[in-house]
Amino acid sequence: MPRYFRDLGRLTTLTVTRSAHRTLSDIYYLSGEFERGDKRKLILKISGAGEAQFLAMKAIWPSFKAHDQWKIPRPLDYFAENSALLMEEVTGTAFMHLLPRVIWRERQIGIAESDCARIGQWLRYYHEIGKTMDLAPLNSEGNWPGLDLTLRELCELGFQNSLYRRLQTFIVPLTRQAVTNVRPVGNVHGDFTVDNVMLGGKQVIVVDVCSAFRNVIDLDIASFLNSLIWLRLTRIVPWSAVARMRKAFLSGYFVNEPVDPLTLTFLQAMGFADVALEIVKRRPSKLIHFWVERNAMAALAKIGV
Repeated sequence: MPRYFRDLGRLTTLTVTRSAHRTLSDIYYLSGEFERGDKRKLILKISGAGEAQFLAMKAIWPSFKAHDQWKIPRPLDYFAENSALLMEEVTGTAFMHLLPRVIWRERQIGIAESDCARIGQWLRYYHEIGKTMDLAPLNSEGNWPGLDLTLRELCELGFQNSLYRRLQTFIVPLTRQAVTNVRPVGNVHGDFTVDNVMLGGKQVIVVDVCSAFRNVIDLDIASFLNSLIWLRLTRIVPWSAVARMRKAFLSGYFVNEPVDPLTLTFLQAMGFADVALEIVKRRPSKLIHFWVERNAMAALAKIGV
């Protein structure tokens, strides 16, 4: 720590304050105190993607350091022997925690709209870093890898009369057109959802910037829009609130530019299927199946599928 914060002098104490152990990573929260009483908080994240995440964050850090509103955690180091990423902990409140759990009043929806617009602006700024005039399709070969497997698993898990039928009827015929449609290309976050966004005053801070590759920007956009809808799995969220947050996010990102509905609809529909499969596989109860199926079908209807 003295190497990362040279102006603070000698480190006197270093404490692991808490830890979190997930499927793909182990996370340790560290607190260090220096001889003059200054404190710094760090996060040590051990995962197989540690190096890629460090390199991705390091490449864009100068752009976010210079911006007064859009932020990411400061990447400090990478330890190859443990595949561990070290970064400075950011201060802010998780966007999820700012949203109502049951009652959505007009004032709260208005605040959520404003926040979603700023989140859309953050994503646009991120995509613009190093952006060229490149345009590319999701897949120039005209297919969606894994589509057949997804459809087969939907049938096997009992979704043959709902999600499977809806995808077969509306999405499969559009696949070739949707995946060959050329779209702008930029640095892709890789997991851009409400879970990875924090707000602090005027600042929007996004964590888990895990991608070191470039791809079609709609992947991040569809991911965030789907995460707004999946809020309904854990709390009461009126569809009207979801619609207003969606509109605000898209307005923040595109401003007056046109939105490509075909690509977004396709990616969102496939995202609903993937999340539904993941949840039902992890928790194979009839109640969970019913709840996921009901929400997924309602979500498809809301995006016009």
